[in-house]
Formats: sequence, structure tokens, C-alpha cells
Amino acid sequence: NIQDMEDSKQSQLPNSAALSSSTSSYQQPLVPGLYNLVPKDWLRTWRRYLKDPELSILPSLDCTALFCNSHGMLIIPPHVEEYLIGVRKNLLGGLGTYPGLIFEIISAEEWDALQRTFKNSADISARFCLDGENITWNVAVCMSCDVFSYTPIHS
Repeated sequence: NIQDMEDSKQSQLPNSAALSSSTSSYQQPLVPGLYNLVPKDWLRTWRRYLKDPELSILPSLDCTALFCNSHGMLIIPPHVEEYLIGVRKNLLGGLGTYPGLIFEIISAEEWDALQRTFKNSADISARFCLDGENITWNVAVCMSCDVFSYTPIHS
């Protein structure tokens, strides 16, 4: 929930990554706040479920693909990182040949609604806070592993 993220933000791990742009013209693509990453396919099902709760049971939310097996640390999907640092203008645009799982960004409010529905589910997620200049993740980011085997786009 939002309070947990605020607590996490204030007691950041020494290894947590903070990405920031070195150009003064850089503007973060989202308003300052708390956000979560969720698999795109699962999120589509979740949003359909919100509109019609009579739909079949939702599969459990699994964000473990965001963590490396070797270190248990976060691996930021390249399309998300590129969007957050300003390389990519649209989070989901131009991903036709993207080799990894596609993740979307949801607000803290939508995350809290999701958590109310799944009260007893494990909260294995990737959260980040934007403050207008920096991006701070709730867990340490692995800089060694690349489970996406992806070469970043160049502008």
C-alpha cells in the first residue's frame, strides 16, 4: 500500500538504484508519485474483471519474472527503463518484436485496489517512486543479469 512504499522510500537500501537524467531538459513521463509494474496480459484480465466480476477467476498475479534467479534482485524491463528515462516516448509503442514479458505501469491507487481483492496473496512486486528528478525502486536492482537478453534502442 501507499504507506508501505513511503516507509520503503524513506529507508532505502544502500544498493537501490536511482536513475536520473543528466540533461536539464529531461522531464519524467509520469507525475511524481508511487507506481507498480504489472504484467500487461494479467492487467488486461484484471481490468476486464473489474468491469464484470462474474468473469472466471483471475489467475494469481506473478511478478517473479522481474527478479533475477542468481541474486533475487530486480531486473527492470528494458521498455520500462527506456520509458522512464526518456528514451522511449510511449511505454507500449513499437514493441512488436520485444523478446521479453511486457509490463505496464499502474498507479498506487490501482495497486491498492488490486491488493484489496487479493488480500492473502504474496506481495512480490516492483514499486518505484518518482520525485520529479529521480526514480527509486523498492528493491535493489541487479546490474549483472539480463534475463530479457535485450539490446536497448538508440535514438
